[in-house]
Amino acid sequence: MSGELVGPLRRIYFNDFDAHRGYDLPKNTMDLRYTACASHHPACDCREASISEAFGEHMAENREMYDAIVDAIKGHNTYPTDAYGRADEFARCKCQACDLARKLHVGYWQDKDERTAHYERVDAEHWQRIARDYPQYTDEVPF
Repeated sequence: MSGELVGPLRRIYFNDFDAHRGYDLPKNTMDLRYTACASHHPACDCREASISEAFGEHMAENREMYDAIVDAIKGHNTYPTDAYGRADEFARCKCQACDLARKLHVGYWQDKDERTAHYERVDAEHWQRIARDYPQYTDEVPF
C-alpha cells in the first residue's frame, strides 16, 4: 500500500455559497437531480437537496414561531422603560407570552419602533400646545 493519491480528485463543495459552481444546487427534494442521484458522495446533489430543504423548513418554522409570539404580545408592556431609557422591571407585563418573548429576545425592535413613534407624537403635541398657549414665544419653539 502506497501513500500516493489515485486519480483526479473532485472538489467537494458544501453549501457555503462562497465557492464558484458551474451549476445551481437543487433547492429541495422535488428537483429531478434528487431522484437521479446514484453515486452518493459528500457533496452530491441528493444530499444538497435534502439539506437545503431541511434548512428552508427550519427557517419557515422559526418565522412562524416568531410571528406567533409577536402577535401574542401585541399591546402588552413587554419591554417597558423608565424616563431615562432603562429597563423598568416593575412595569413589565408578567404574562407567559411576554416572559417567553423576553427570554427569546422576540419583539424588542417592533416594540421599540412603536415606543419611538409614540414619544415623537407626544413630543410634537407638546410643542404644539406650547405654541398655542404661549404665542409670544413661538419664535423660540424648535419645530
